[in-house]
Amino acid sequence: MPKKKVEGAFDGLDDQIVDIVGQFVKRRKEAYEKAAIKLKNNLRDDVIRYTEMLDDRKISKEDYEFLVRGRYAQLKIELLEQVSLSKSKFDLVTEDVVKLLVKTGLNAVASV
Repeated sequence: MPKKKVEGAFDGLDDQIVDIVGQFVKRRKEAYEKAAIKLKNNLRDDVIRYTEMLDDRKISKEDYEFLVRGRYAQLKIELLEQVSLSKSKFDLVTEDVVKLLVKTGLNAVASV
């Protein structure tokens, strides 16, 4: 699968991430949006690499999801340390961001 196609699948996710944040947060929305976009940006390169590995059949779908979730957990801890956000609200937002990234990656592989 061409790398550009995989990268392109992730480039248009910012608006969807802002929508995810809008569903969960009324107060401090801007801080949550920045944190969620930062999470996506930090995860993006790893998820692209994992997606290419999945497409090349070097890993299974289960391994793919495990790798994405492991990286997400690490980044979430780092972001929570940097910004003063409610952990419970941030968990709701970031879980949907990860689901969106996994779905996008799986759809990119399926469309080839």
